[in-house]
Amino acid sequence: MKRLRETRDENEAGFTLPELLIYCILLAIVMTIIGSMLISSLRTERTVDRVVSASTTAQLAIKSIQYGVRNASAHVLPPLTNGNQLLLARVAKPDLLDLEWSCRAWYFDRSKGEIRYRESDLPIAEPSATELEDWTLLAARVTAKSGTTIFGTSGSQEVTVGFTVATGGDDPPVDIKTSVVRRVNTWESTGCF
Repeated sequence: MKRLRETRDENEAGFTLPELLIYCILLAIVMTIIGSMLISSLRTERTVDRVVSASTTAQLAIKSIQYGVRNASAHVLPPLTNGNQLLLARVAKPDLLDLEWSCRAWYFDRSKGEIRYRESDLPIAEPSATELEDWTLLAARVTAKSGTTIFGTSGSQEVTVGFTVATGGDDPPVDIKTSVVRRVNTWESTGCF
């Protein structure tokens, strides 16, 4: 009976203080490693979100410009005195049985770093600051890729576009550069410019 009692006391004794301290130290080390991995993954996720957002914004702006210029019967880059840029195009309306045209414009506001878009059945002129607020915002935090212009022409049927979109963090900006050629060979700008 005495032997049985000694065995049970040894099994119910629990941990000693040094053992508990070692377990606590090991637990703290493991939690520190897991915490630093979690913080690192959250930082990476934020970076990826910013870059993907900037890239998506830039691609949507480029798609709008590409569609407009490709389906245009004419395009023009009128000279502006304020350093901003205005790209005008007379574009075929999509999905109509009878061919109809609309006037489309893309405006680069250099001071605000924005690309804005407008479509109308009437000619589009350079907008005032208040008129520009009614235009659709395609991209923000935009700067010219080289120099001060984002739109350029290369020949009578080609438009070049190049700009960067800032990510909003310390990450490098997203660069976009493309050239678009009009599919329509004739020049017809009646009703737009």
